[in-house]
Order: sequence, then structure tokens, then C-alpha cells
Amino acid sequence: MAGVMKKDFFAVIVATVILLALASQPLAPKVAAWRAIAYYLVYPTSQTMLSAYRHASSLNDSWSRLFAARQYLDALETAQQERDLEALHQAIVDEHRRTSQELRLETELAAKAPALSRWAPRSVVITYRGLGEEGWTSRACIEELPIPLRWDLPAFQFKQDAGQFVLAGRSWLPAEGSPWKNCFELITSPRHMVSVVVETTGEVALLTGLGEPDRLRLDYLPKESKAQPGDRIITAASSSVYPPGIAVGEILDVDPPRATRLFATAYVRPYMDLARLERLTILDHYPRLEAKP
Repeated sequence: MAGVMKKDFFAVIVATVILLALASQPLAPKVAAWRAIAYYLVYPTSQTMLSAYRHASSLNDSWSRLFAARQYLDALETAQQERDLEALHQAIVDEHRRTSQELRLETELAAKAPALSRWAPRSVVITYRGLGEEGWTSRACIEELPIPLRWDLPAFQFKQDAGQFVLAGRSWLPAEGSPWKNCFELITSPRHMVSVVVETTGEVALLTGLGEPDRLRLDYLPKESKAQPGDRIITAASSSVYPPGIAVGEILDVDPPRATRLFATAYVRPYMDLARLERLTILDHYPRLEAKP
């Protein structure tokens, strides 16, 4: 028993001596500095960097070099961020310039198009495209125009692959208090109707949107209609909104005639491509006056 107590006594003496030796060394500043540096390495913020910098003088050369390396990496990251921001800014400028050139080109092409030549065309960027009050994607909104937006302002899409303007829709005036401004009702909307003609047969009918992206309904065809799939549909001269002769779509299929029906019905695939509908070419409400000789 006495031997055990003697060993414990010596252990306490040794521990006391070690603690006194440690207490005599300036370890506290180094521990604080190590902690500050480690925290900065994990969370490199301005506050942790300032704290680490204040304690760096208490460290040896290896820790100081590590801290300096971290500062160098931060400087590189900051420089890269500045370059990225500059590149992003330049990309935005280039995109704006490209869009402006495309708008100007489409406006010039619309002014030269035979069916639109007597009108004042203007190409604009769509800022919102989404669901209308009924059905699938059926509304496209633009920025505010310098001209009054009337309910019957025609709009077209320029199909680059075909090199022509196709019917897109007409301006739509929202109810009072509605958040939707400067919007157009697309031909895919059930609210949109237009008088059209089957180009091959000359038959006039009424085209209505179904709330679907790729199918319209052709109503009031003659019961003995000669229209067939693939026939081209264009705007009719009887339309009160659109110039005549604008391409709309082509017939997909024709319902078989029934004795109980007075008219035939067909379905049409629109030429307007919703997936690529980024801009609209709209016509001023009044046609341009013909130049006098």
C-alpha cells in the first residue's frame, strides 16, 4: 500500500513539474494563432482573415508561409471573379448588340415583305411567355411600346428556315387592374379566332386555337370541302385584323363529313414555332400611306 502511494506521489510531482514548464512557455498566443489560422483556412472571410493576420506574428515561419499562401489564393480568386464579371458584362453587351441587329433586320425584312409592305412593322423582344386564361401556352408579353397598344395589333413570327413571316397572334387588352400589360394572344389560345382561306381550294373558314401548342381547329368549311392534309392555310381578305395572304399553317386531317353537320371540320398544324418564339414583329394599327408621285 505504501508503494502505491509512493508511485502516485511521484506521478503528481512529475505532472506538476510538466505543467509548470508548460505554463512558463508562451503557448497561449500560439494556440490562439493556430486556431485563428485554421479557422481562416476553413472559412476564408474578411473577418477571419483579419483575426488570423493579427495572430500571424506569433507563429513560426511554416505557419506564416501557409497564411501567405492562403492570401495569395484569395487574391487569385478575387481576380478571377473580376474577370468573370467583366466577361459576363461583355457577354450581356454582345447579346444586346446581337438582338438589336436581329430586330433591325427583321423590321427591314417585314417592311419589304409584299403582304406587309403597306404597314409600319416593328420587331420586339418577348419578355414573358406563358399560360393564358385558357389552355396551354397562349400569351406573349413585350416591353412597353412607344405606340398605343390596341386590341387588334397584328403580330408575326419570322421563320428563318423558311425566310417568311407567319401568323403569331394579336394584341390583347387585359381587364382593368390586371398585372398583364402589352401582351399578345397567340393563335394557340382558345380566345384567338381568325378568318382564313385554304390556298389550294379557295374555301374560307374560321381558325380557332385549342389551347394546344401544335394543333388548331378549322371550322365552317363547306360540307363537301376538297381540302386535304398538307394544304396551306393563309389569312383571308375578309379578316378585320390581319393583312391577307399571311401563312398560318397546314392541314393535318379533315373530319369525315356527316349528314347531321352543315359544315366540315379540319385540324391545322401552325407554322408558328412556340419553342423558338423569342421575338414578335408587330404592325402599327394604321397602314402606311402610299407615297404620292
